Amino acid sequence: MLAYPDGCRRRYQLRSFAASDRQYVATVARAHPARVDRRTYLTMAEPDTITAAMLANGSAKKYETQHFAFWYGVNTAAESYRDVATRGLAWTTFVTQSAAWFEKVWQMNADLLGAPMPYAAATTPKRINVYLCGTGLPYAQGGDLTECGAGGGQAIGISSWALGYGSHSVAHEFMHTLQYYSGGYRNLSAAGWFWETHANWSAFQTARMDDSAVAYYQSNLENGPLFPESRYGAHPLLMFLAETDATRSLVWEMWLKNQRNAAGDTLEMPIQTVVRLGQQQGVFPQGLRSFADSIGRYGARLAAFDFVSQKALLDISKDRAAAKRYVPLKALATRGRYASSPERPLNIYGTHVIPLTPQTGAKAISVSLQGKTVVDQAAWRFTLVSVDAQSHPTYAPLGAVDGTAKSAVTLVLPAASTQTYLVVTATPYRYSVVPTAVEQLAGKKPSQFPYEVSISGATPLSGLATTCYAYAGTDGLDQNWNTNGHRTDDTACR
Repeated sequence: MLAYPDGCRRRYQLRSFAASDRQYVATVARAHPARVDRRTYLTMAEPDTITAAMLANGSAKKYETQHFAFWYGVNTAAESYRDVATRGLAWTTFVTQSAAWFEKVWQMNADLLGAPMPYAAATTPKRINVYLCGTGLPYAQGGDLTECGAGGGQAIGISSWALGYGSHSVAHEFMHTLQYYSGGYRNLSAAGWFWETHANWSAFQTARMDDSAVAYYQSNLENGPLFPESRYGAHPLLMFLAETDATRSLVWEMWLKNQRNAAGDTLEMPIQTVVRLGQQQGVFPQGLRSFADSIGRYGARLAAFDFVSQKALLDISKDRAAAKRYVPLKALATRGRYASSPERPLNIYGTHVIPLTPQTGAKAISVSLQGKTVVDQAAWRFTLVSVDAQSHPTYAPLGAVDGTAKSAVTLVLPAASTQTYLVVTATPYRYSVVPTAVEQLAGKKPSQFPYEVSISGATPLSGLATTCYAYAGTDGLDQNWNTNGHRTDDTACR
């Protein structure tokens, strides 16, 4: 991560740098060694899995690191063994490399992300069990001859394709283990999607930076980060919370302090936890009304992906799956007056990123926004964002509108501006759950937040909502839920 003179921090993958730069980074890293966990962890296999007899008779093997115990069978005809053999790797080398990555992921979550680690307060901490399937695990029905995917919880079951040093899947599934031991968000199906969002946030910080699921979210910004179909890619919201000093702790506290009943079942949705804890801490003194300002600033940052991982997010935005990132307005009869896209309406915390073309000779752009509904105590936050060739953003003040009121913002165009956007985010003061794709197909609709704007000094993107405005190639994909016929598979741009 680099800190620039203007205070911005930006994160890049190490391979982006020259060899001399990488050597410098290594030198600095040696001067700041990671915290050493000196505790001893016990090994105890899960019930009805590996037994001492299986280890003794050689039908199962075990490999241990400080925090993990890896268990696998010995049938070299099973799928994972065959997969690793095709890579030209010795099986034992593959296991030790994968185990080293598990330890690295543990360390990064503990030291860099500040995660609450399993057994942190236990007097006799235990290793996390990792079962390598498709290896002939002797307790498995059917002989464990095929892969099992990847899944994390109290223990982890994982196939060879999801292993290896640097694996995104390892980082993701280990996050599910952290979530399990936190006790948070259990037995509430409406919150199930958030397990994936949170897991991919951590994996995005600790593993690869080319998460294609983010492209889906970028093409569905109006549906908001709470749209369950965007669950694997909507983690920029967690980036925003983690990169903001006042809300950083909430990224983990929400898992530890969400309201539960006596059985441990969750009683609130994740955003409700964030707002409640933030209100208690003085971050959101007026609850959802205060949170609206924060989510409005988050929406504004989506225009230039003004986060620490900006470079990665910008690269993803060029992917053909992100072709629906921009939303057009609908021109009305009055010159300079536009309605929000009826085909791509805003859900709760959804965002419209609307490109603007400054008029010839314009020195400033002004926008007046009027709300067109009062549902769920409707409100909006909006602003103008100008971006230069280096993707540095300049923001107008954040405008706020409640109900059917009006408000205006103005941005004096910077000399170096290469693109300007109007960004509008729905920020209602009453929380609502966004239905799943299945529920929406059955007729259940999310709350929607239409608006109208008057624009002077620029012309907004307008036209057919079906067009893929954010991608210039001929192989673009329309992954937008609202314009591709409510499909979750790939559909070609029109």
